[in-house]
Amino acid sequence: MKNALHILAVLYCLLAACQNQLGCPDIQDNEILTNNPPTSTAYQDELTRLISEDTHEVNYYFEKRENEYLVLNVYGWGYCGQLHVLLKQEDDFSKKLQNEEGRQGAKLHGLKLLNVDGQMVYQGLEGIMN
Repeated sequence: MKNALHILAVLYCLLAACQNQLGCPDIQDNEILTNNPPTSTAYQDELTRLISEDTHEVNYYFEKRENEYLVLNVYGWGYCGQLHVLLKQEDDFSKKLQNEEGRQGAKLHGLKLLNVDGQMVYQGLEGIMN
């Protein structure tokens, strides 16, 4: 009985930790990102600024593709959001990022972005981890 309670307590803690990590609103304290839609210029500008200034690892996850944009869920140090990345040139990895089952939520390893006048532009990728 004691072991069962211990296991339940550990599972509860793990579940709570996962919800905090995945739940962007739970960790979001940036007013611009909180009060503007992801499609707005103010939101994209702020998220681009945060990513550009972040000295920690930023994690990117594929959400969907909208015309010439990759829509990515971004998790940085104390912020998270949905970034729209301009796709000027296709490569083998970007061609795999399509709106199909199995790609949504894939972690993008070694994503290279270039900030061009406040717009993040895709430069390459080292791998896709499903």
